[in-house]
Amino acid sequence: MKLKINLIGILVVALVVFAGCASTSDVGKSGDGNAVLSLDVDSKNLGDISQSEGIMSTEFTITNDGSDDLIITAMDTSCMCTTAQIITDDATGPVYGMSTHGNPTGESVIEPGTSATLKLFYDPNVHGDLRGPVTRMVNIMSNAGTKQIRIKLNQVE
Repeated sequence: MKLKINLIGILVVALVVFAGCASTSDVGKSGDGNAVLSLDVDSKNLGDISQSEGIMSTEFTITNDGSDDLIITAMDTSCMCTTAQIITDDATGPVYGMSTHGNPTGESVIEPGTSATLKLFYDPNVHGDLRGPVTRMVNIMSNAGTKQIRIKLNQVE
């Protein structure tokens, strides 16, 4: 009887050890920090932007240099004159602005080794009387952390 109890105990221990090994073999498969958000550039100088020409846009490239899906969970901008949107091969994401003015929910997914376009819009008419140098930022929040990009420009008539 004692031998039977010892064998059962050994089997239980072996099963626990096996289950623990099986659960750790999934590390690196999904969501454990192996997404890497890389930007082609993190700042652009757009030069003179004319208020009379209205909304302008520029693009940045986001690449996932990691081994897991890069999940963009949110974005926000430093001013309501600036909005941003992720465009992938599969979808055009929602338009994000200042978080204090409410932002959409949802995610944009960039698979490992692929890129997406971050389209940034600047509306000079939001600040009708503004003339001179302007700097605006966009924060990109993801499962790889937060990155910031910025645009600089000179707003003219």
